[in-house]
Amino acid sequence: MDDVVRRTELARFLRARRAVISPVACGLPQGTRRRTPGLRREEVASRANVGVTWYTWLEQGRDIQVSREVVTRIAAALCLSSSDRSYLESLTGLLSAASEQPRDEAIGEVQDLLDCFVAGPAMLWNYRFDCVAYNCLADELYDWAGSPEPYGRNMIWRTFMDPKRHGLYSEAEHFMHNAVGMLRSRYVSHLGEPDFESLVKDLLDGSKVFSKLWTEQHTASLAPASLVMTHHKFGRLALRSIRAIYPPIPESTLVFVCPLDKSTKAVLEKLLKNRYNAAVSAKRRGRNVIPAVLG
Repeated sequence: MDDVVRRTELARFLRARRAVISPVACGLPQGTRRRTPGLRREEVASRANVGVTWYTWLEQGRDIQVSREVVTRIAAALCLSSSDRSYLESLTGLLSAASEQPRDEAIGEVQDLLDCFVAGPAMLWNYRFDCVAYNCLADELYDWAGSPEPYGRNMIWRTFMDPKRHGLYSEAEHFMHNAVGMLRSRYVSHLGEPDFESLVKDLLDGSKVFSKLWTEQHTASLAPASLVMTHHKFGRLALRSIRAIYPPIPESTLVFVCPLDKSTKAVLEKLLKNRYNAAVSAKRRGRNVIPAVLG
Protein backbone atom coordinates (compact mmCIF):
# COMPACT_ATOMS: atom_id res chain seq x y z
CA MET A 1 0.00 0.00 0.00
CA ASP A 2 1.37 3.44 -0.93
CA ASP A 3 2.13 5.47 2.21
CA VAL A 4 0.61 8.66 0.80
CA VAL A 5 -2.63 6.86 -0.06
CA ARG A 6 -2.71 5.25 3.38
CA ARG A 7 -2.18 8.54 5.20
CA THR A 8 -4.84 10.25 3.07
CA GLU A 9 -7.35 7.55 3.95
CA LEU A 10 -6.33 7.79 7.62
CA ALA A 11 -7.05 11.52 7.58
CA ARG A 12 -10.49 10.96 6.03
CA PHE A 13 -11.30 8.26 8.55
CA LEU A 14 -10.35 10.35 11.59
CA ARG A 15 -12.28 13.39 10.40
CA ALA A 16 -15.38 11.38 9.56
CA ARG A 17 -15.44 9.50 12.87
CA ARG A 18 -14.82 12.65 14.90
CA ALA A 19 -17.77 14.32 13.17
CA VAL A 20 -20.32 11.69 14.24
CA ILE A 21 -19.53 11.61 17.98
CA SER A 22 -22.04 13.36 20.24
CA PRO A 23 -20.30 15.71 22.69
CA VAL A 24 -23.04 15.02 25.23
CA ALA A 25 -22.40 11.27 25.02
CA CYS A 26 -18.76 11.99 25.88
CA GLY A 27 -19.72 14.03 28.92
CA LEU A 28 -19.06 17.37 27.23
CA PRO A 29 -21.51 20.27 27.12
CA GLN A 30 -23.37 20.59 23.82
CA GLY A 31 -23.07 24.36 23.83
CA THR A 32 -24.67 26.78 21.40
CA ARG A 33 -21.62 28.01 19.52
CA ARG A 34 -20.41 24.76 17.88
CA ARG A 35 -19.92 25.34 14.19
CA THR A 36 -18.99 21.76 13.33
CA PRO A 37 -20.75 18.48 14.16
CA GLY A 38 -19.20 16.06 16.61
CA LEU A 39 -16.06 16.72 18.61
CA ARG A 40 -13.45 19.37 18.00
CA ARG A 41 -9.86 18.32 17.29
CA GLU A 42 -8.68 19.69 20.61
CA GLU A 43 -11.34 17.65 22.42
CA VAL A 44 -10.19 14.42 20.77
CA ALA A 45 -6.57 15.30 21.52
CA SER A 46 -7.42 15.96 25.16
CA ARG A 47 -9.38 12.70 25.51
CA ALA A 48 -6.50 10.77 23.89
CA ASN A 49 -3.86 12.62 25.92
CA VAL A 50 -1.92 13.77 22.86
CA GLY A 51 -0.92 17.23 21.67
CA VAL A 52 -3.41 19.22 19.60
CA THR A 53 -0.78 20.08 16.98
CA TRP A 54 0.32 16.44 16.71
CA TYR A 55 -3.28 15.24 16.32
CA THR A 56 -3.96 17.95 13.74
CA TRP A 57 -0.99 16.69 11.73
CA LEU A 58 -2.40 13.17 11.95
CA GLU A 59 -5.75 14.37 10.57
CA GLN A 60 -3.91 16.21 7.82
CA GLY A 61 -2.22 13.03 6.65
CA ARG A 62 1.30 14.10 7.53
CA ASP A 63 4.13 11.56 7.73
CA ILE A 64 4.44 11.05 11.50
CA GLN A 65 5.05 7.98 13.64
CA VAL A 66 2.18 6.53 15.69
CA SER A 67 2.63 4.00 18.50
CA ARG A 68 0.16 1.26 19.35
CA GLU A 69 -0.48 2.85 22.75
CA VAL A 70 -1.43 6.17 21.16
CA VAL A 71 -3.67 4.44 18.60
CA THR A 72 -5.44 2.67 21.47
CA ARG A 73 -6.06 6.00 23.20
CA ILE A 74 -7.31 7.65 20.00
CA ALA A 75 -9.64 4.72 19.36
CA ALA A 76 -11.08 5.12 22.86
CA ALA A 77 -11.42 8.88 22.42
CA LEU A 78 -13.37 8.33 19.19
CA CYS A 79 -15.50 5.52 20.73
CA LEU A 80 -14.49 3.11 17.97
CA SER A 81 -15.83 -0.44 17.70
CA SER A 82 -13.43 -3.40 17.61
CA SER A 83 -13.58 -3.55 13.80
CA ASP A 84 -13.00 0.21 13.61
CA ARG A 85 -9.96 -0.15 15.88
CA SER A 86 -8.47 -2.81 13.61
CA TYR A 87 -9.12 -0.55 10.63
CA LEU A 88 -7.38 2.34 12.39
CA GLU A 89 -4.40 0.14 13.25
CA SER A 90 -4.09 -0.88 9.61
CA LEU A 91 -4.25 2.72 8.44
CA THR A 92 -1.48 3.69 10.86
CA GLY A 93 0.70 0.82 9.63
CA LEU A 94 0.46 -1.26 12.81
CA LEU A 95 -1.35 -4.08 11.03
CA SER A 96 -0.70 -5.46 7.57
CA ALA A 97 -2.49 -8.13 5.58
CA ALA A 98 -0.83 -10.07 2.78
CA SER A 99 -2.91 -10.29 -0.38
CA GLU A 100 -2.55 -13.45 -2.44
CA GLN A 101 -4.46 -14.90 -5.34
CA PRO A 102 -6.19 -18.16 -4.34
CA ARG A 103 -5.02 -21.37 -5.95
CA ASP A 104 -7.53 -23.01 -8.32
CA GLU A 105 -7.29 -26.26 -6.37
CA ALA A 106 -8.08 -24.41 -3.13
CA ILE A 107 -11.32 -23.08 -4.60
CA GLY A 108 -12.11 -26.55 -5.93
CA GLU A 109 -11.74 -27.99 -2.43
CA VAL A 110 -14.11 -25.36 -1.08
CA GLN A 111 -16.60 -26.12 -3.85
CA ASP A 112 -16.73 -29.76 -2.70
CA LEU A 113 -17.47 -28.56 0.83
CA LEU A 114 -20.22 -26.19 -0.33
CA ASP A 115 -21.87 -28.92 -2.41
CA CYS A 116 -22.04 -31.13 0.68
CA PHE A 117 -24.00 -28.49 2.60
CA VAL A 118 -27.67 -29.08 1.79
CA ALA A 119 -29.45 -27.26 4.66
CA GLY A 120 -29.32 -23.94 2.82
CA PRO A 121 -27.23 -21.63 0.66
CA ALA A 122 -23.45 -21.77 1.08
CA MET A 123 -20.89 -19.48 -0.57
CA LEU A 124 -17.27 -18.38 -0.62
CA TRP A 125 -16.55 -14.64 -0.89
CA ASN A 126 -13.11 -13.37 -1.85
CA TYR A 127 -11.34 -10.28 -0.46
CA ARG A 128 -13.71 -7.80 -2.13
CA PHE A 129 -16.83 -9.97 -1.60
CA ASP A 130 -17.05 -11.52 -5.05
CA CYS A 131 -18.87 -14.85 -4.82
CA VAL A 132 -16.23 -17.21 -6.25
CA ALA A 133 -17.92 -20.50 -5.27
CA TYR A 134 -21.46 -21.45 -4.24
CA ASN A 135 -23.82 -24.40 -3.90
CA CYS A 136 -27.04 -24.90 -5.84
CA LEU A 137 -29.29 -23.36 -3.15
CA ALA A 138 -27.20 -20.19 -3.13
CA ASP A 139 -27.66 -19.98 -6.89
CA GLU A 140 -31.42 -20.47 -6.51
CA LEU A 141 -31.79 -17.64 -4.00
CA TYR A 142 -29.16 -15.19 -5.28
CA ASP A 143 -28.91 -16.07 -9.00
CA TRP A 144 -25.12 -16.03 -9.11
CA ALA A 145 -24.76 -18.04 -12.33
CA GLY A 146 -27.03 -15.76 -14.36
CA SER A 147 -25.54 -12.46 -13.22
CA PRO A 148 -23.64 -10.35 -15.79
CA GLU A 149 -20.06 -9.19 -15.44
CA PRO A 150 -18.11 -7.28 -14.32
CA TYR A 151 -19.75 -7.13 -10.88
CA GLY A 152 -22.60 -9.60 -11.21
CA ARG A 153 -21.12 -11.91 -8.58
CA ASN A 154 -20.13 -9.16 -6.18
CA MET A 155 -22.27 -9.19 -3.05
CA ILE A 156 -21.93 -5.44 -2.40
CA TRP A 157 -22.69 -4.45 -6.00
CA ARG A 158 -25.76 -6.65 -6.16
CA THR A 159 -27.04 -5.25 -2.85
CA PHE A 160 -27.06 -1.68 -4.16
CA MET A 161 -27.36 -2.00 -7.94
CA ASP A 162 -29.58 -5.03 -8.61
CA PRO A 163 -33.30 -4.03 -8.71
CA LYS A 164 -34.24 -7.56 -7.59
CA ARG A 165 -32.33 -7.00 -4.33
CA HIS A 166 -34.23 -3.82 -3.51
CA GLY A 167 -36.83 -4.68 -0.92
CA LEU A 168 -35.42 -8.19 -0.54
CA TYR A 169 -34.53 -7.75 3.14
CA SER A 170 -36.96 -6.63 5.83
CA GLU A 171 -34.26 -4.56 7.54
CA ALA A 172 -32.73 -3.23 4.33
CA GLU A 173 -31.13 -0.15 5.90
CA HIS A 174 -29.30 -2.21 8.51
CA PHE A 175 -28.27 -4.80 5.91
CA MET A 176 -26.82 -2.16 3.57
CA HIS A 177 -25.05 -0.39 6.44
CA ASN A 178 -23.42 -3.67 7.46
CA ALA A 179 -22.46 -4.57 3.88
CA VAL A 180 -20.66 -1.25 3.39
CA GLY A 181 -18.94 -1.68 6.75
CA MET A 182 -17.58 -5.09 5.77
CA LEU A 183 -16.29 -3.72 2.47
CA ARG A 184 -14.65 -0.80 4.28
CA SER A 185 -12.89 -3.24 6.64
CA ARG A 186 -11.28 -4.97 3.66
CA TYR A 187 -10.56 -1.77 1.76
CA VAL A 188 -7.73 -0.78 4.09
CA SER A 189 -5.59 -3.68 2.81
CA HIS A 190 -6.19 -2.77 -0.85
CA LEU A 191 -5.87 1.01 -1.04
CA GLY A 192 -4.80 1.99 -4.53
CA GLU A 193 -5.36 -1.47 -6.06
CA PRO A 194 -7.16 -0.99 -9.42
CA ASP A 195 -9.74 -3.78 -9.10
CA PHE A 196 -10.83 -2.71 -5.61
CA GLU A 197 -10.75 1.01 -6.38
CA SER A 198 -12.79 0.52 -9.57
CA LEU A 199 -15.49 -1.34 -7.63
CA VAL A 200 -15.71 1.42 -5.03
CA LYS A 201 -15.69 4.18 -7.68
CA ASP A 202 -18.44 2.56 -9.72
CA LEU A 203 -20.55 2.07 -6.59
CA LEU A 204 -20.02 5.70 -5.59
CA ASP A 205 -21.03 6.83 -9.09
CA GLY A 206 -24.02 4.50 -9.30
CA SER A 207 -25.64 4.60 -5.85
CA LYS A 208 -26.39 7.66 -3.70
CA VAL A 209 -27.16 5.35 -0.77
CA PHE A 210 -23.78 3.64 -1.04
CA SER A 211 -22.04 7.00 -1.41
CA LYS A 212 -23.64 8.31 1.77
CA LEU A 213 -22.75 5.19 3.78
CA TRP A 214 -19.21 5.03 2.38
CA THR A 215 -18.39 8.58 3.46
CA GLU A 216 -19.40 7.72 7.04
CA GLN A 217 -16.19 5.65 7.29
CA HIS A 218 -17.71 2.96 9.52
CA THR A 219 -16.58 -0.67 9.54
CA ALA A 220 -18.31 -3.96 10.37
CA SER A 221 -17.24 -7.45 11.38
CA LEU A 222 -18.27 -10.81 9.95
CA ALA A 223 -20.58 -11.53 12.89
CA PRO A 224 -23.46 -14.00 12.38
CA ALA A 225 -26.71 -12.35 11.33
CA SER A 226 -30.40 -13.27 11.32
CA LEU A 227 -32.43 -11.95 8.41
CA VAL A 228 -35.87 -12.11 6.87
CA MET A 229 -36.10 -11.80 3.11
CA THR A 230 -39.09 -11.55 0.83
CA HIS A 231 -37.92 -13.30 -2.30
CA HIS A 232 -39.59 -12.44 -5.61
CA LYS A 233 -39.91 -16.17 -6.42
CA PHE A 234 -40.03 -17.99 -3.09
CA GLY A 235 -41.80 -15.60 -0.72
CA ARG A 236 -40.87 -15.03 2.91
CA LEU A 237 -37.70 -16.74 4.16
CA ALA A 238 -36.28 -16.53 7.70
CA LEU A 239 -32.56 -17.30 7.69
CA ARG A 240 -29.43 -17.28 9.84
CA SER A 241 -26.14 -16.41 8.13
CA ILE A 242 -22.93 -17.78 9.67
CA ARG A 243 -19.71 -16.26 8.31
CA ALA A 244 -16.14 -17.28 8.96
CA ILE A 245 -12.68 -16.55 7.59
CA TYR A 246 -11.28 -19.41 5.47
CA PRO A 247 -7.49 -19.41 6.22
CA PRO A 248 -6.25 -21.37 3.15
CA ILE A 249 -7.46 -18.50 0.94
CA PRO A 250 -6.34 -15.11 2.32
CA GLU A 251 -9.16 -12.66 3.17
CA SER A 252 -11.85 -15.06 2.03
CA THR A 253 -15.14 -15.68 3.84
CA LEU A 254 -17.17 -18.86 4.07
CA VAL A 255 -20.91 -18.24 4.39
CA PHE A 256 -23.45 -20.85 5.49
CA VAL A 257 -27.13 -19.88 5.56
CA CYS A 258 -29.58 -21.97 7.59
CA PRO A 259 -33.39 -21.85 7.85
CA LEU A 260 -34.85 -20.41 11.06
CA ASP A 261 -38.39 -21.80 10.80
CA LYS A 262 -40.26 -24.78 9.37
CA SER A 263 -41.74 -22.95 6.40
CA THR A 264 -38.31 -21.74 5.25
CA LYS A 265 -36.87 -25.22 5.71
CA ALA A 266 -39.68 -26.65 3.58
CA VAL A 267 -39.00 -24.14 0.79
CA LEU A 268 -35.28 -24.95 0.75
CA GLU A 269 -35.93 -28.70 0.77
CA LYS A 270 -38.29 -28.31 -2.19
CA LEU A 271 -35.74 -26.23 -4.09
CA LEU A 272 -33.06 -28.84 -3.47
CA LYS A 273 -35.37 -31.62 -4.66
CA ASN A 274 -36.31 -29.68 -7.80
CA ARG A 275 -32.65 -29.01 -8.53
CA TYR A 276 -31.85 -32.69 -8.11
CA ASN A 277 -34.73 -33.77 -10.41
CA ALA A 278 -33.58 -31.30 -13.05
CA ALA A 279 -30.03 -32.67 -12.79
CA VAL A 280 -31.30 -36.26 -13.19
CA SER A 281 -33.20 -35.27 -16.32
CA ALA A 282 -30.14 -33.53 -17.73
CA LYS A 283 -28.01 -36.61 -17.03
CA ARG A 284 -30.47 -38.79 -18.91
CA ARG A 285 -30.00 -36.47 -21.85
CA GLY A 286 -26.27 -37.02 -21.69
CA ARG A 287 -25.21 -34.18 -19.37
CA ASN A 288 -23.63 -35.23 -16.08
CA VAL A 289 -24.54 -32.24 -13.91
CA ILE A 290 -25.77 -33.88 -10.71
CA PRO A 291 -24.00 -32.41 -7.64
CA ALA A 292 -21.58 -34.87 -6.08
CA VAL A 293 -23.51 -34.96 -2.83
CA LEU A 294 -26.63 -36.12 -4.62
CA GLY A 295 -25.31 -38.12 -7.54
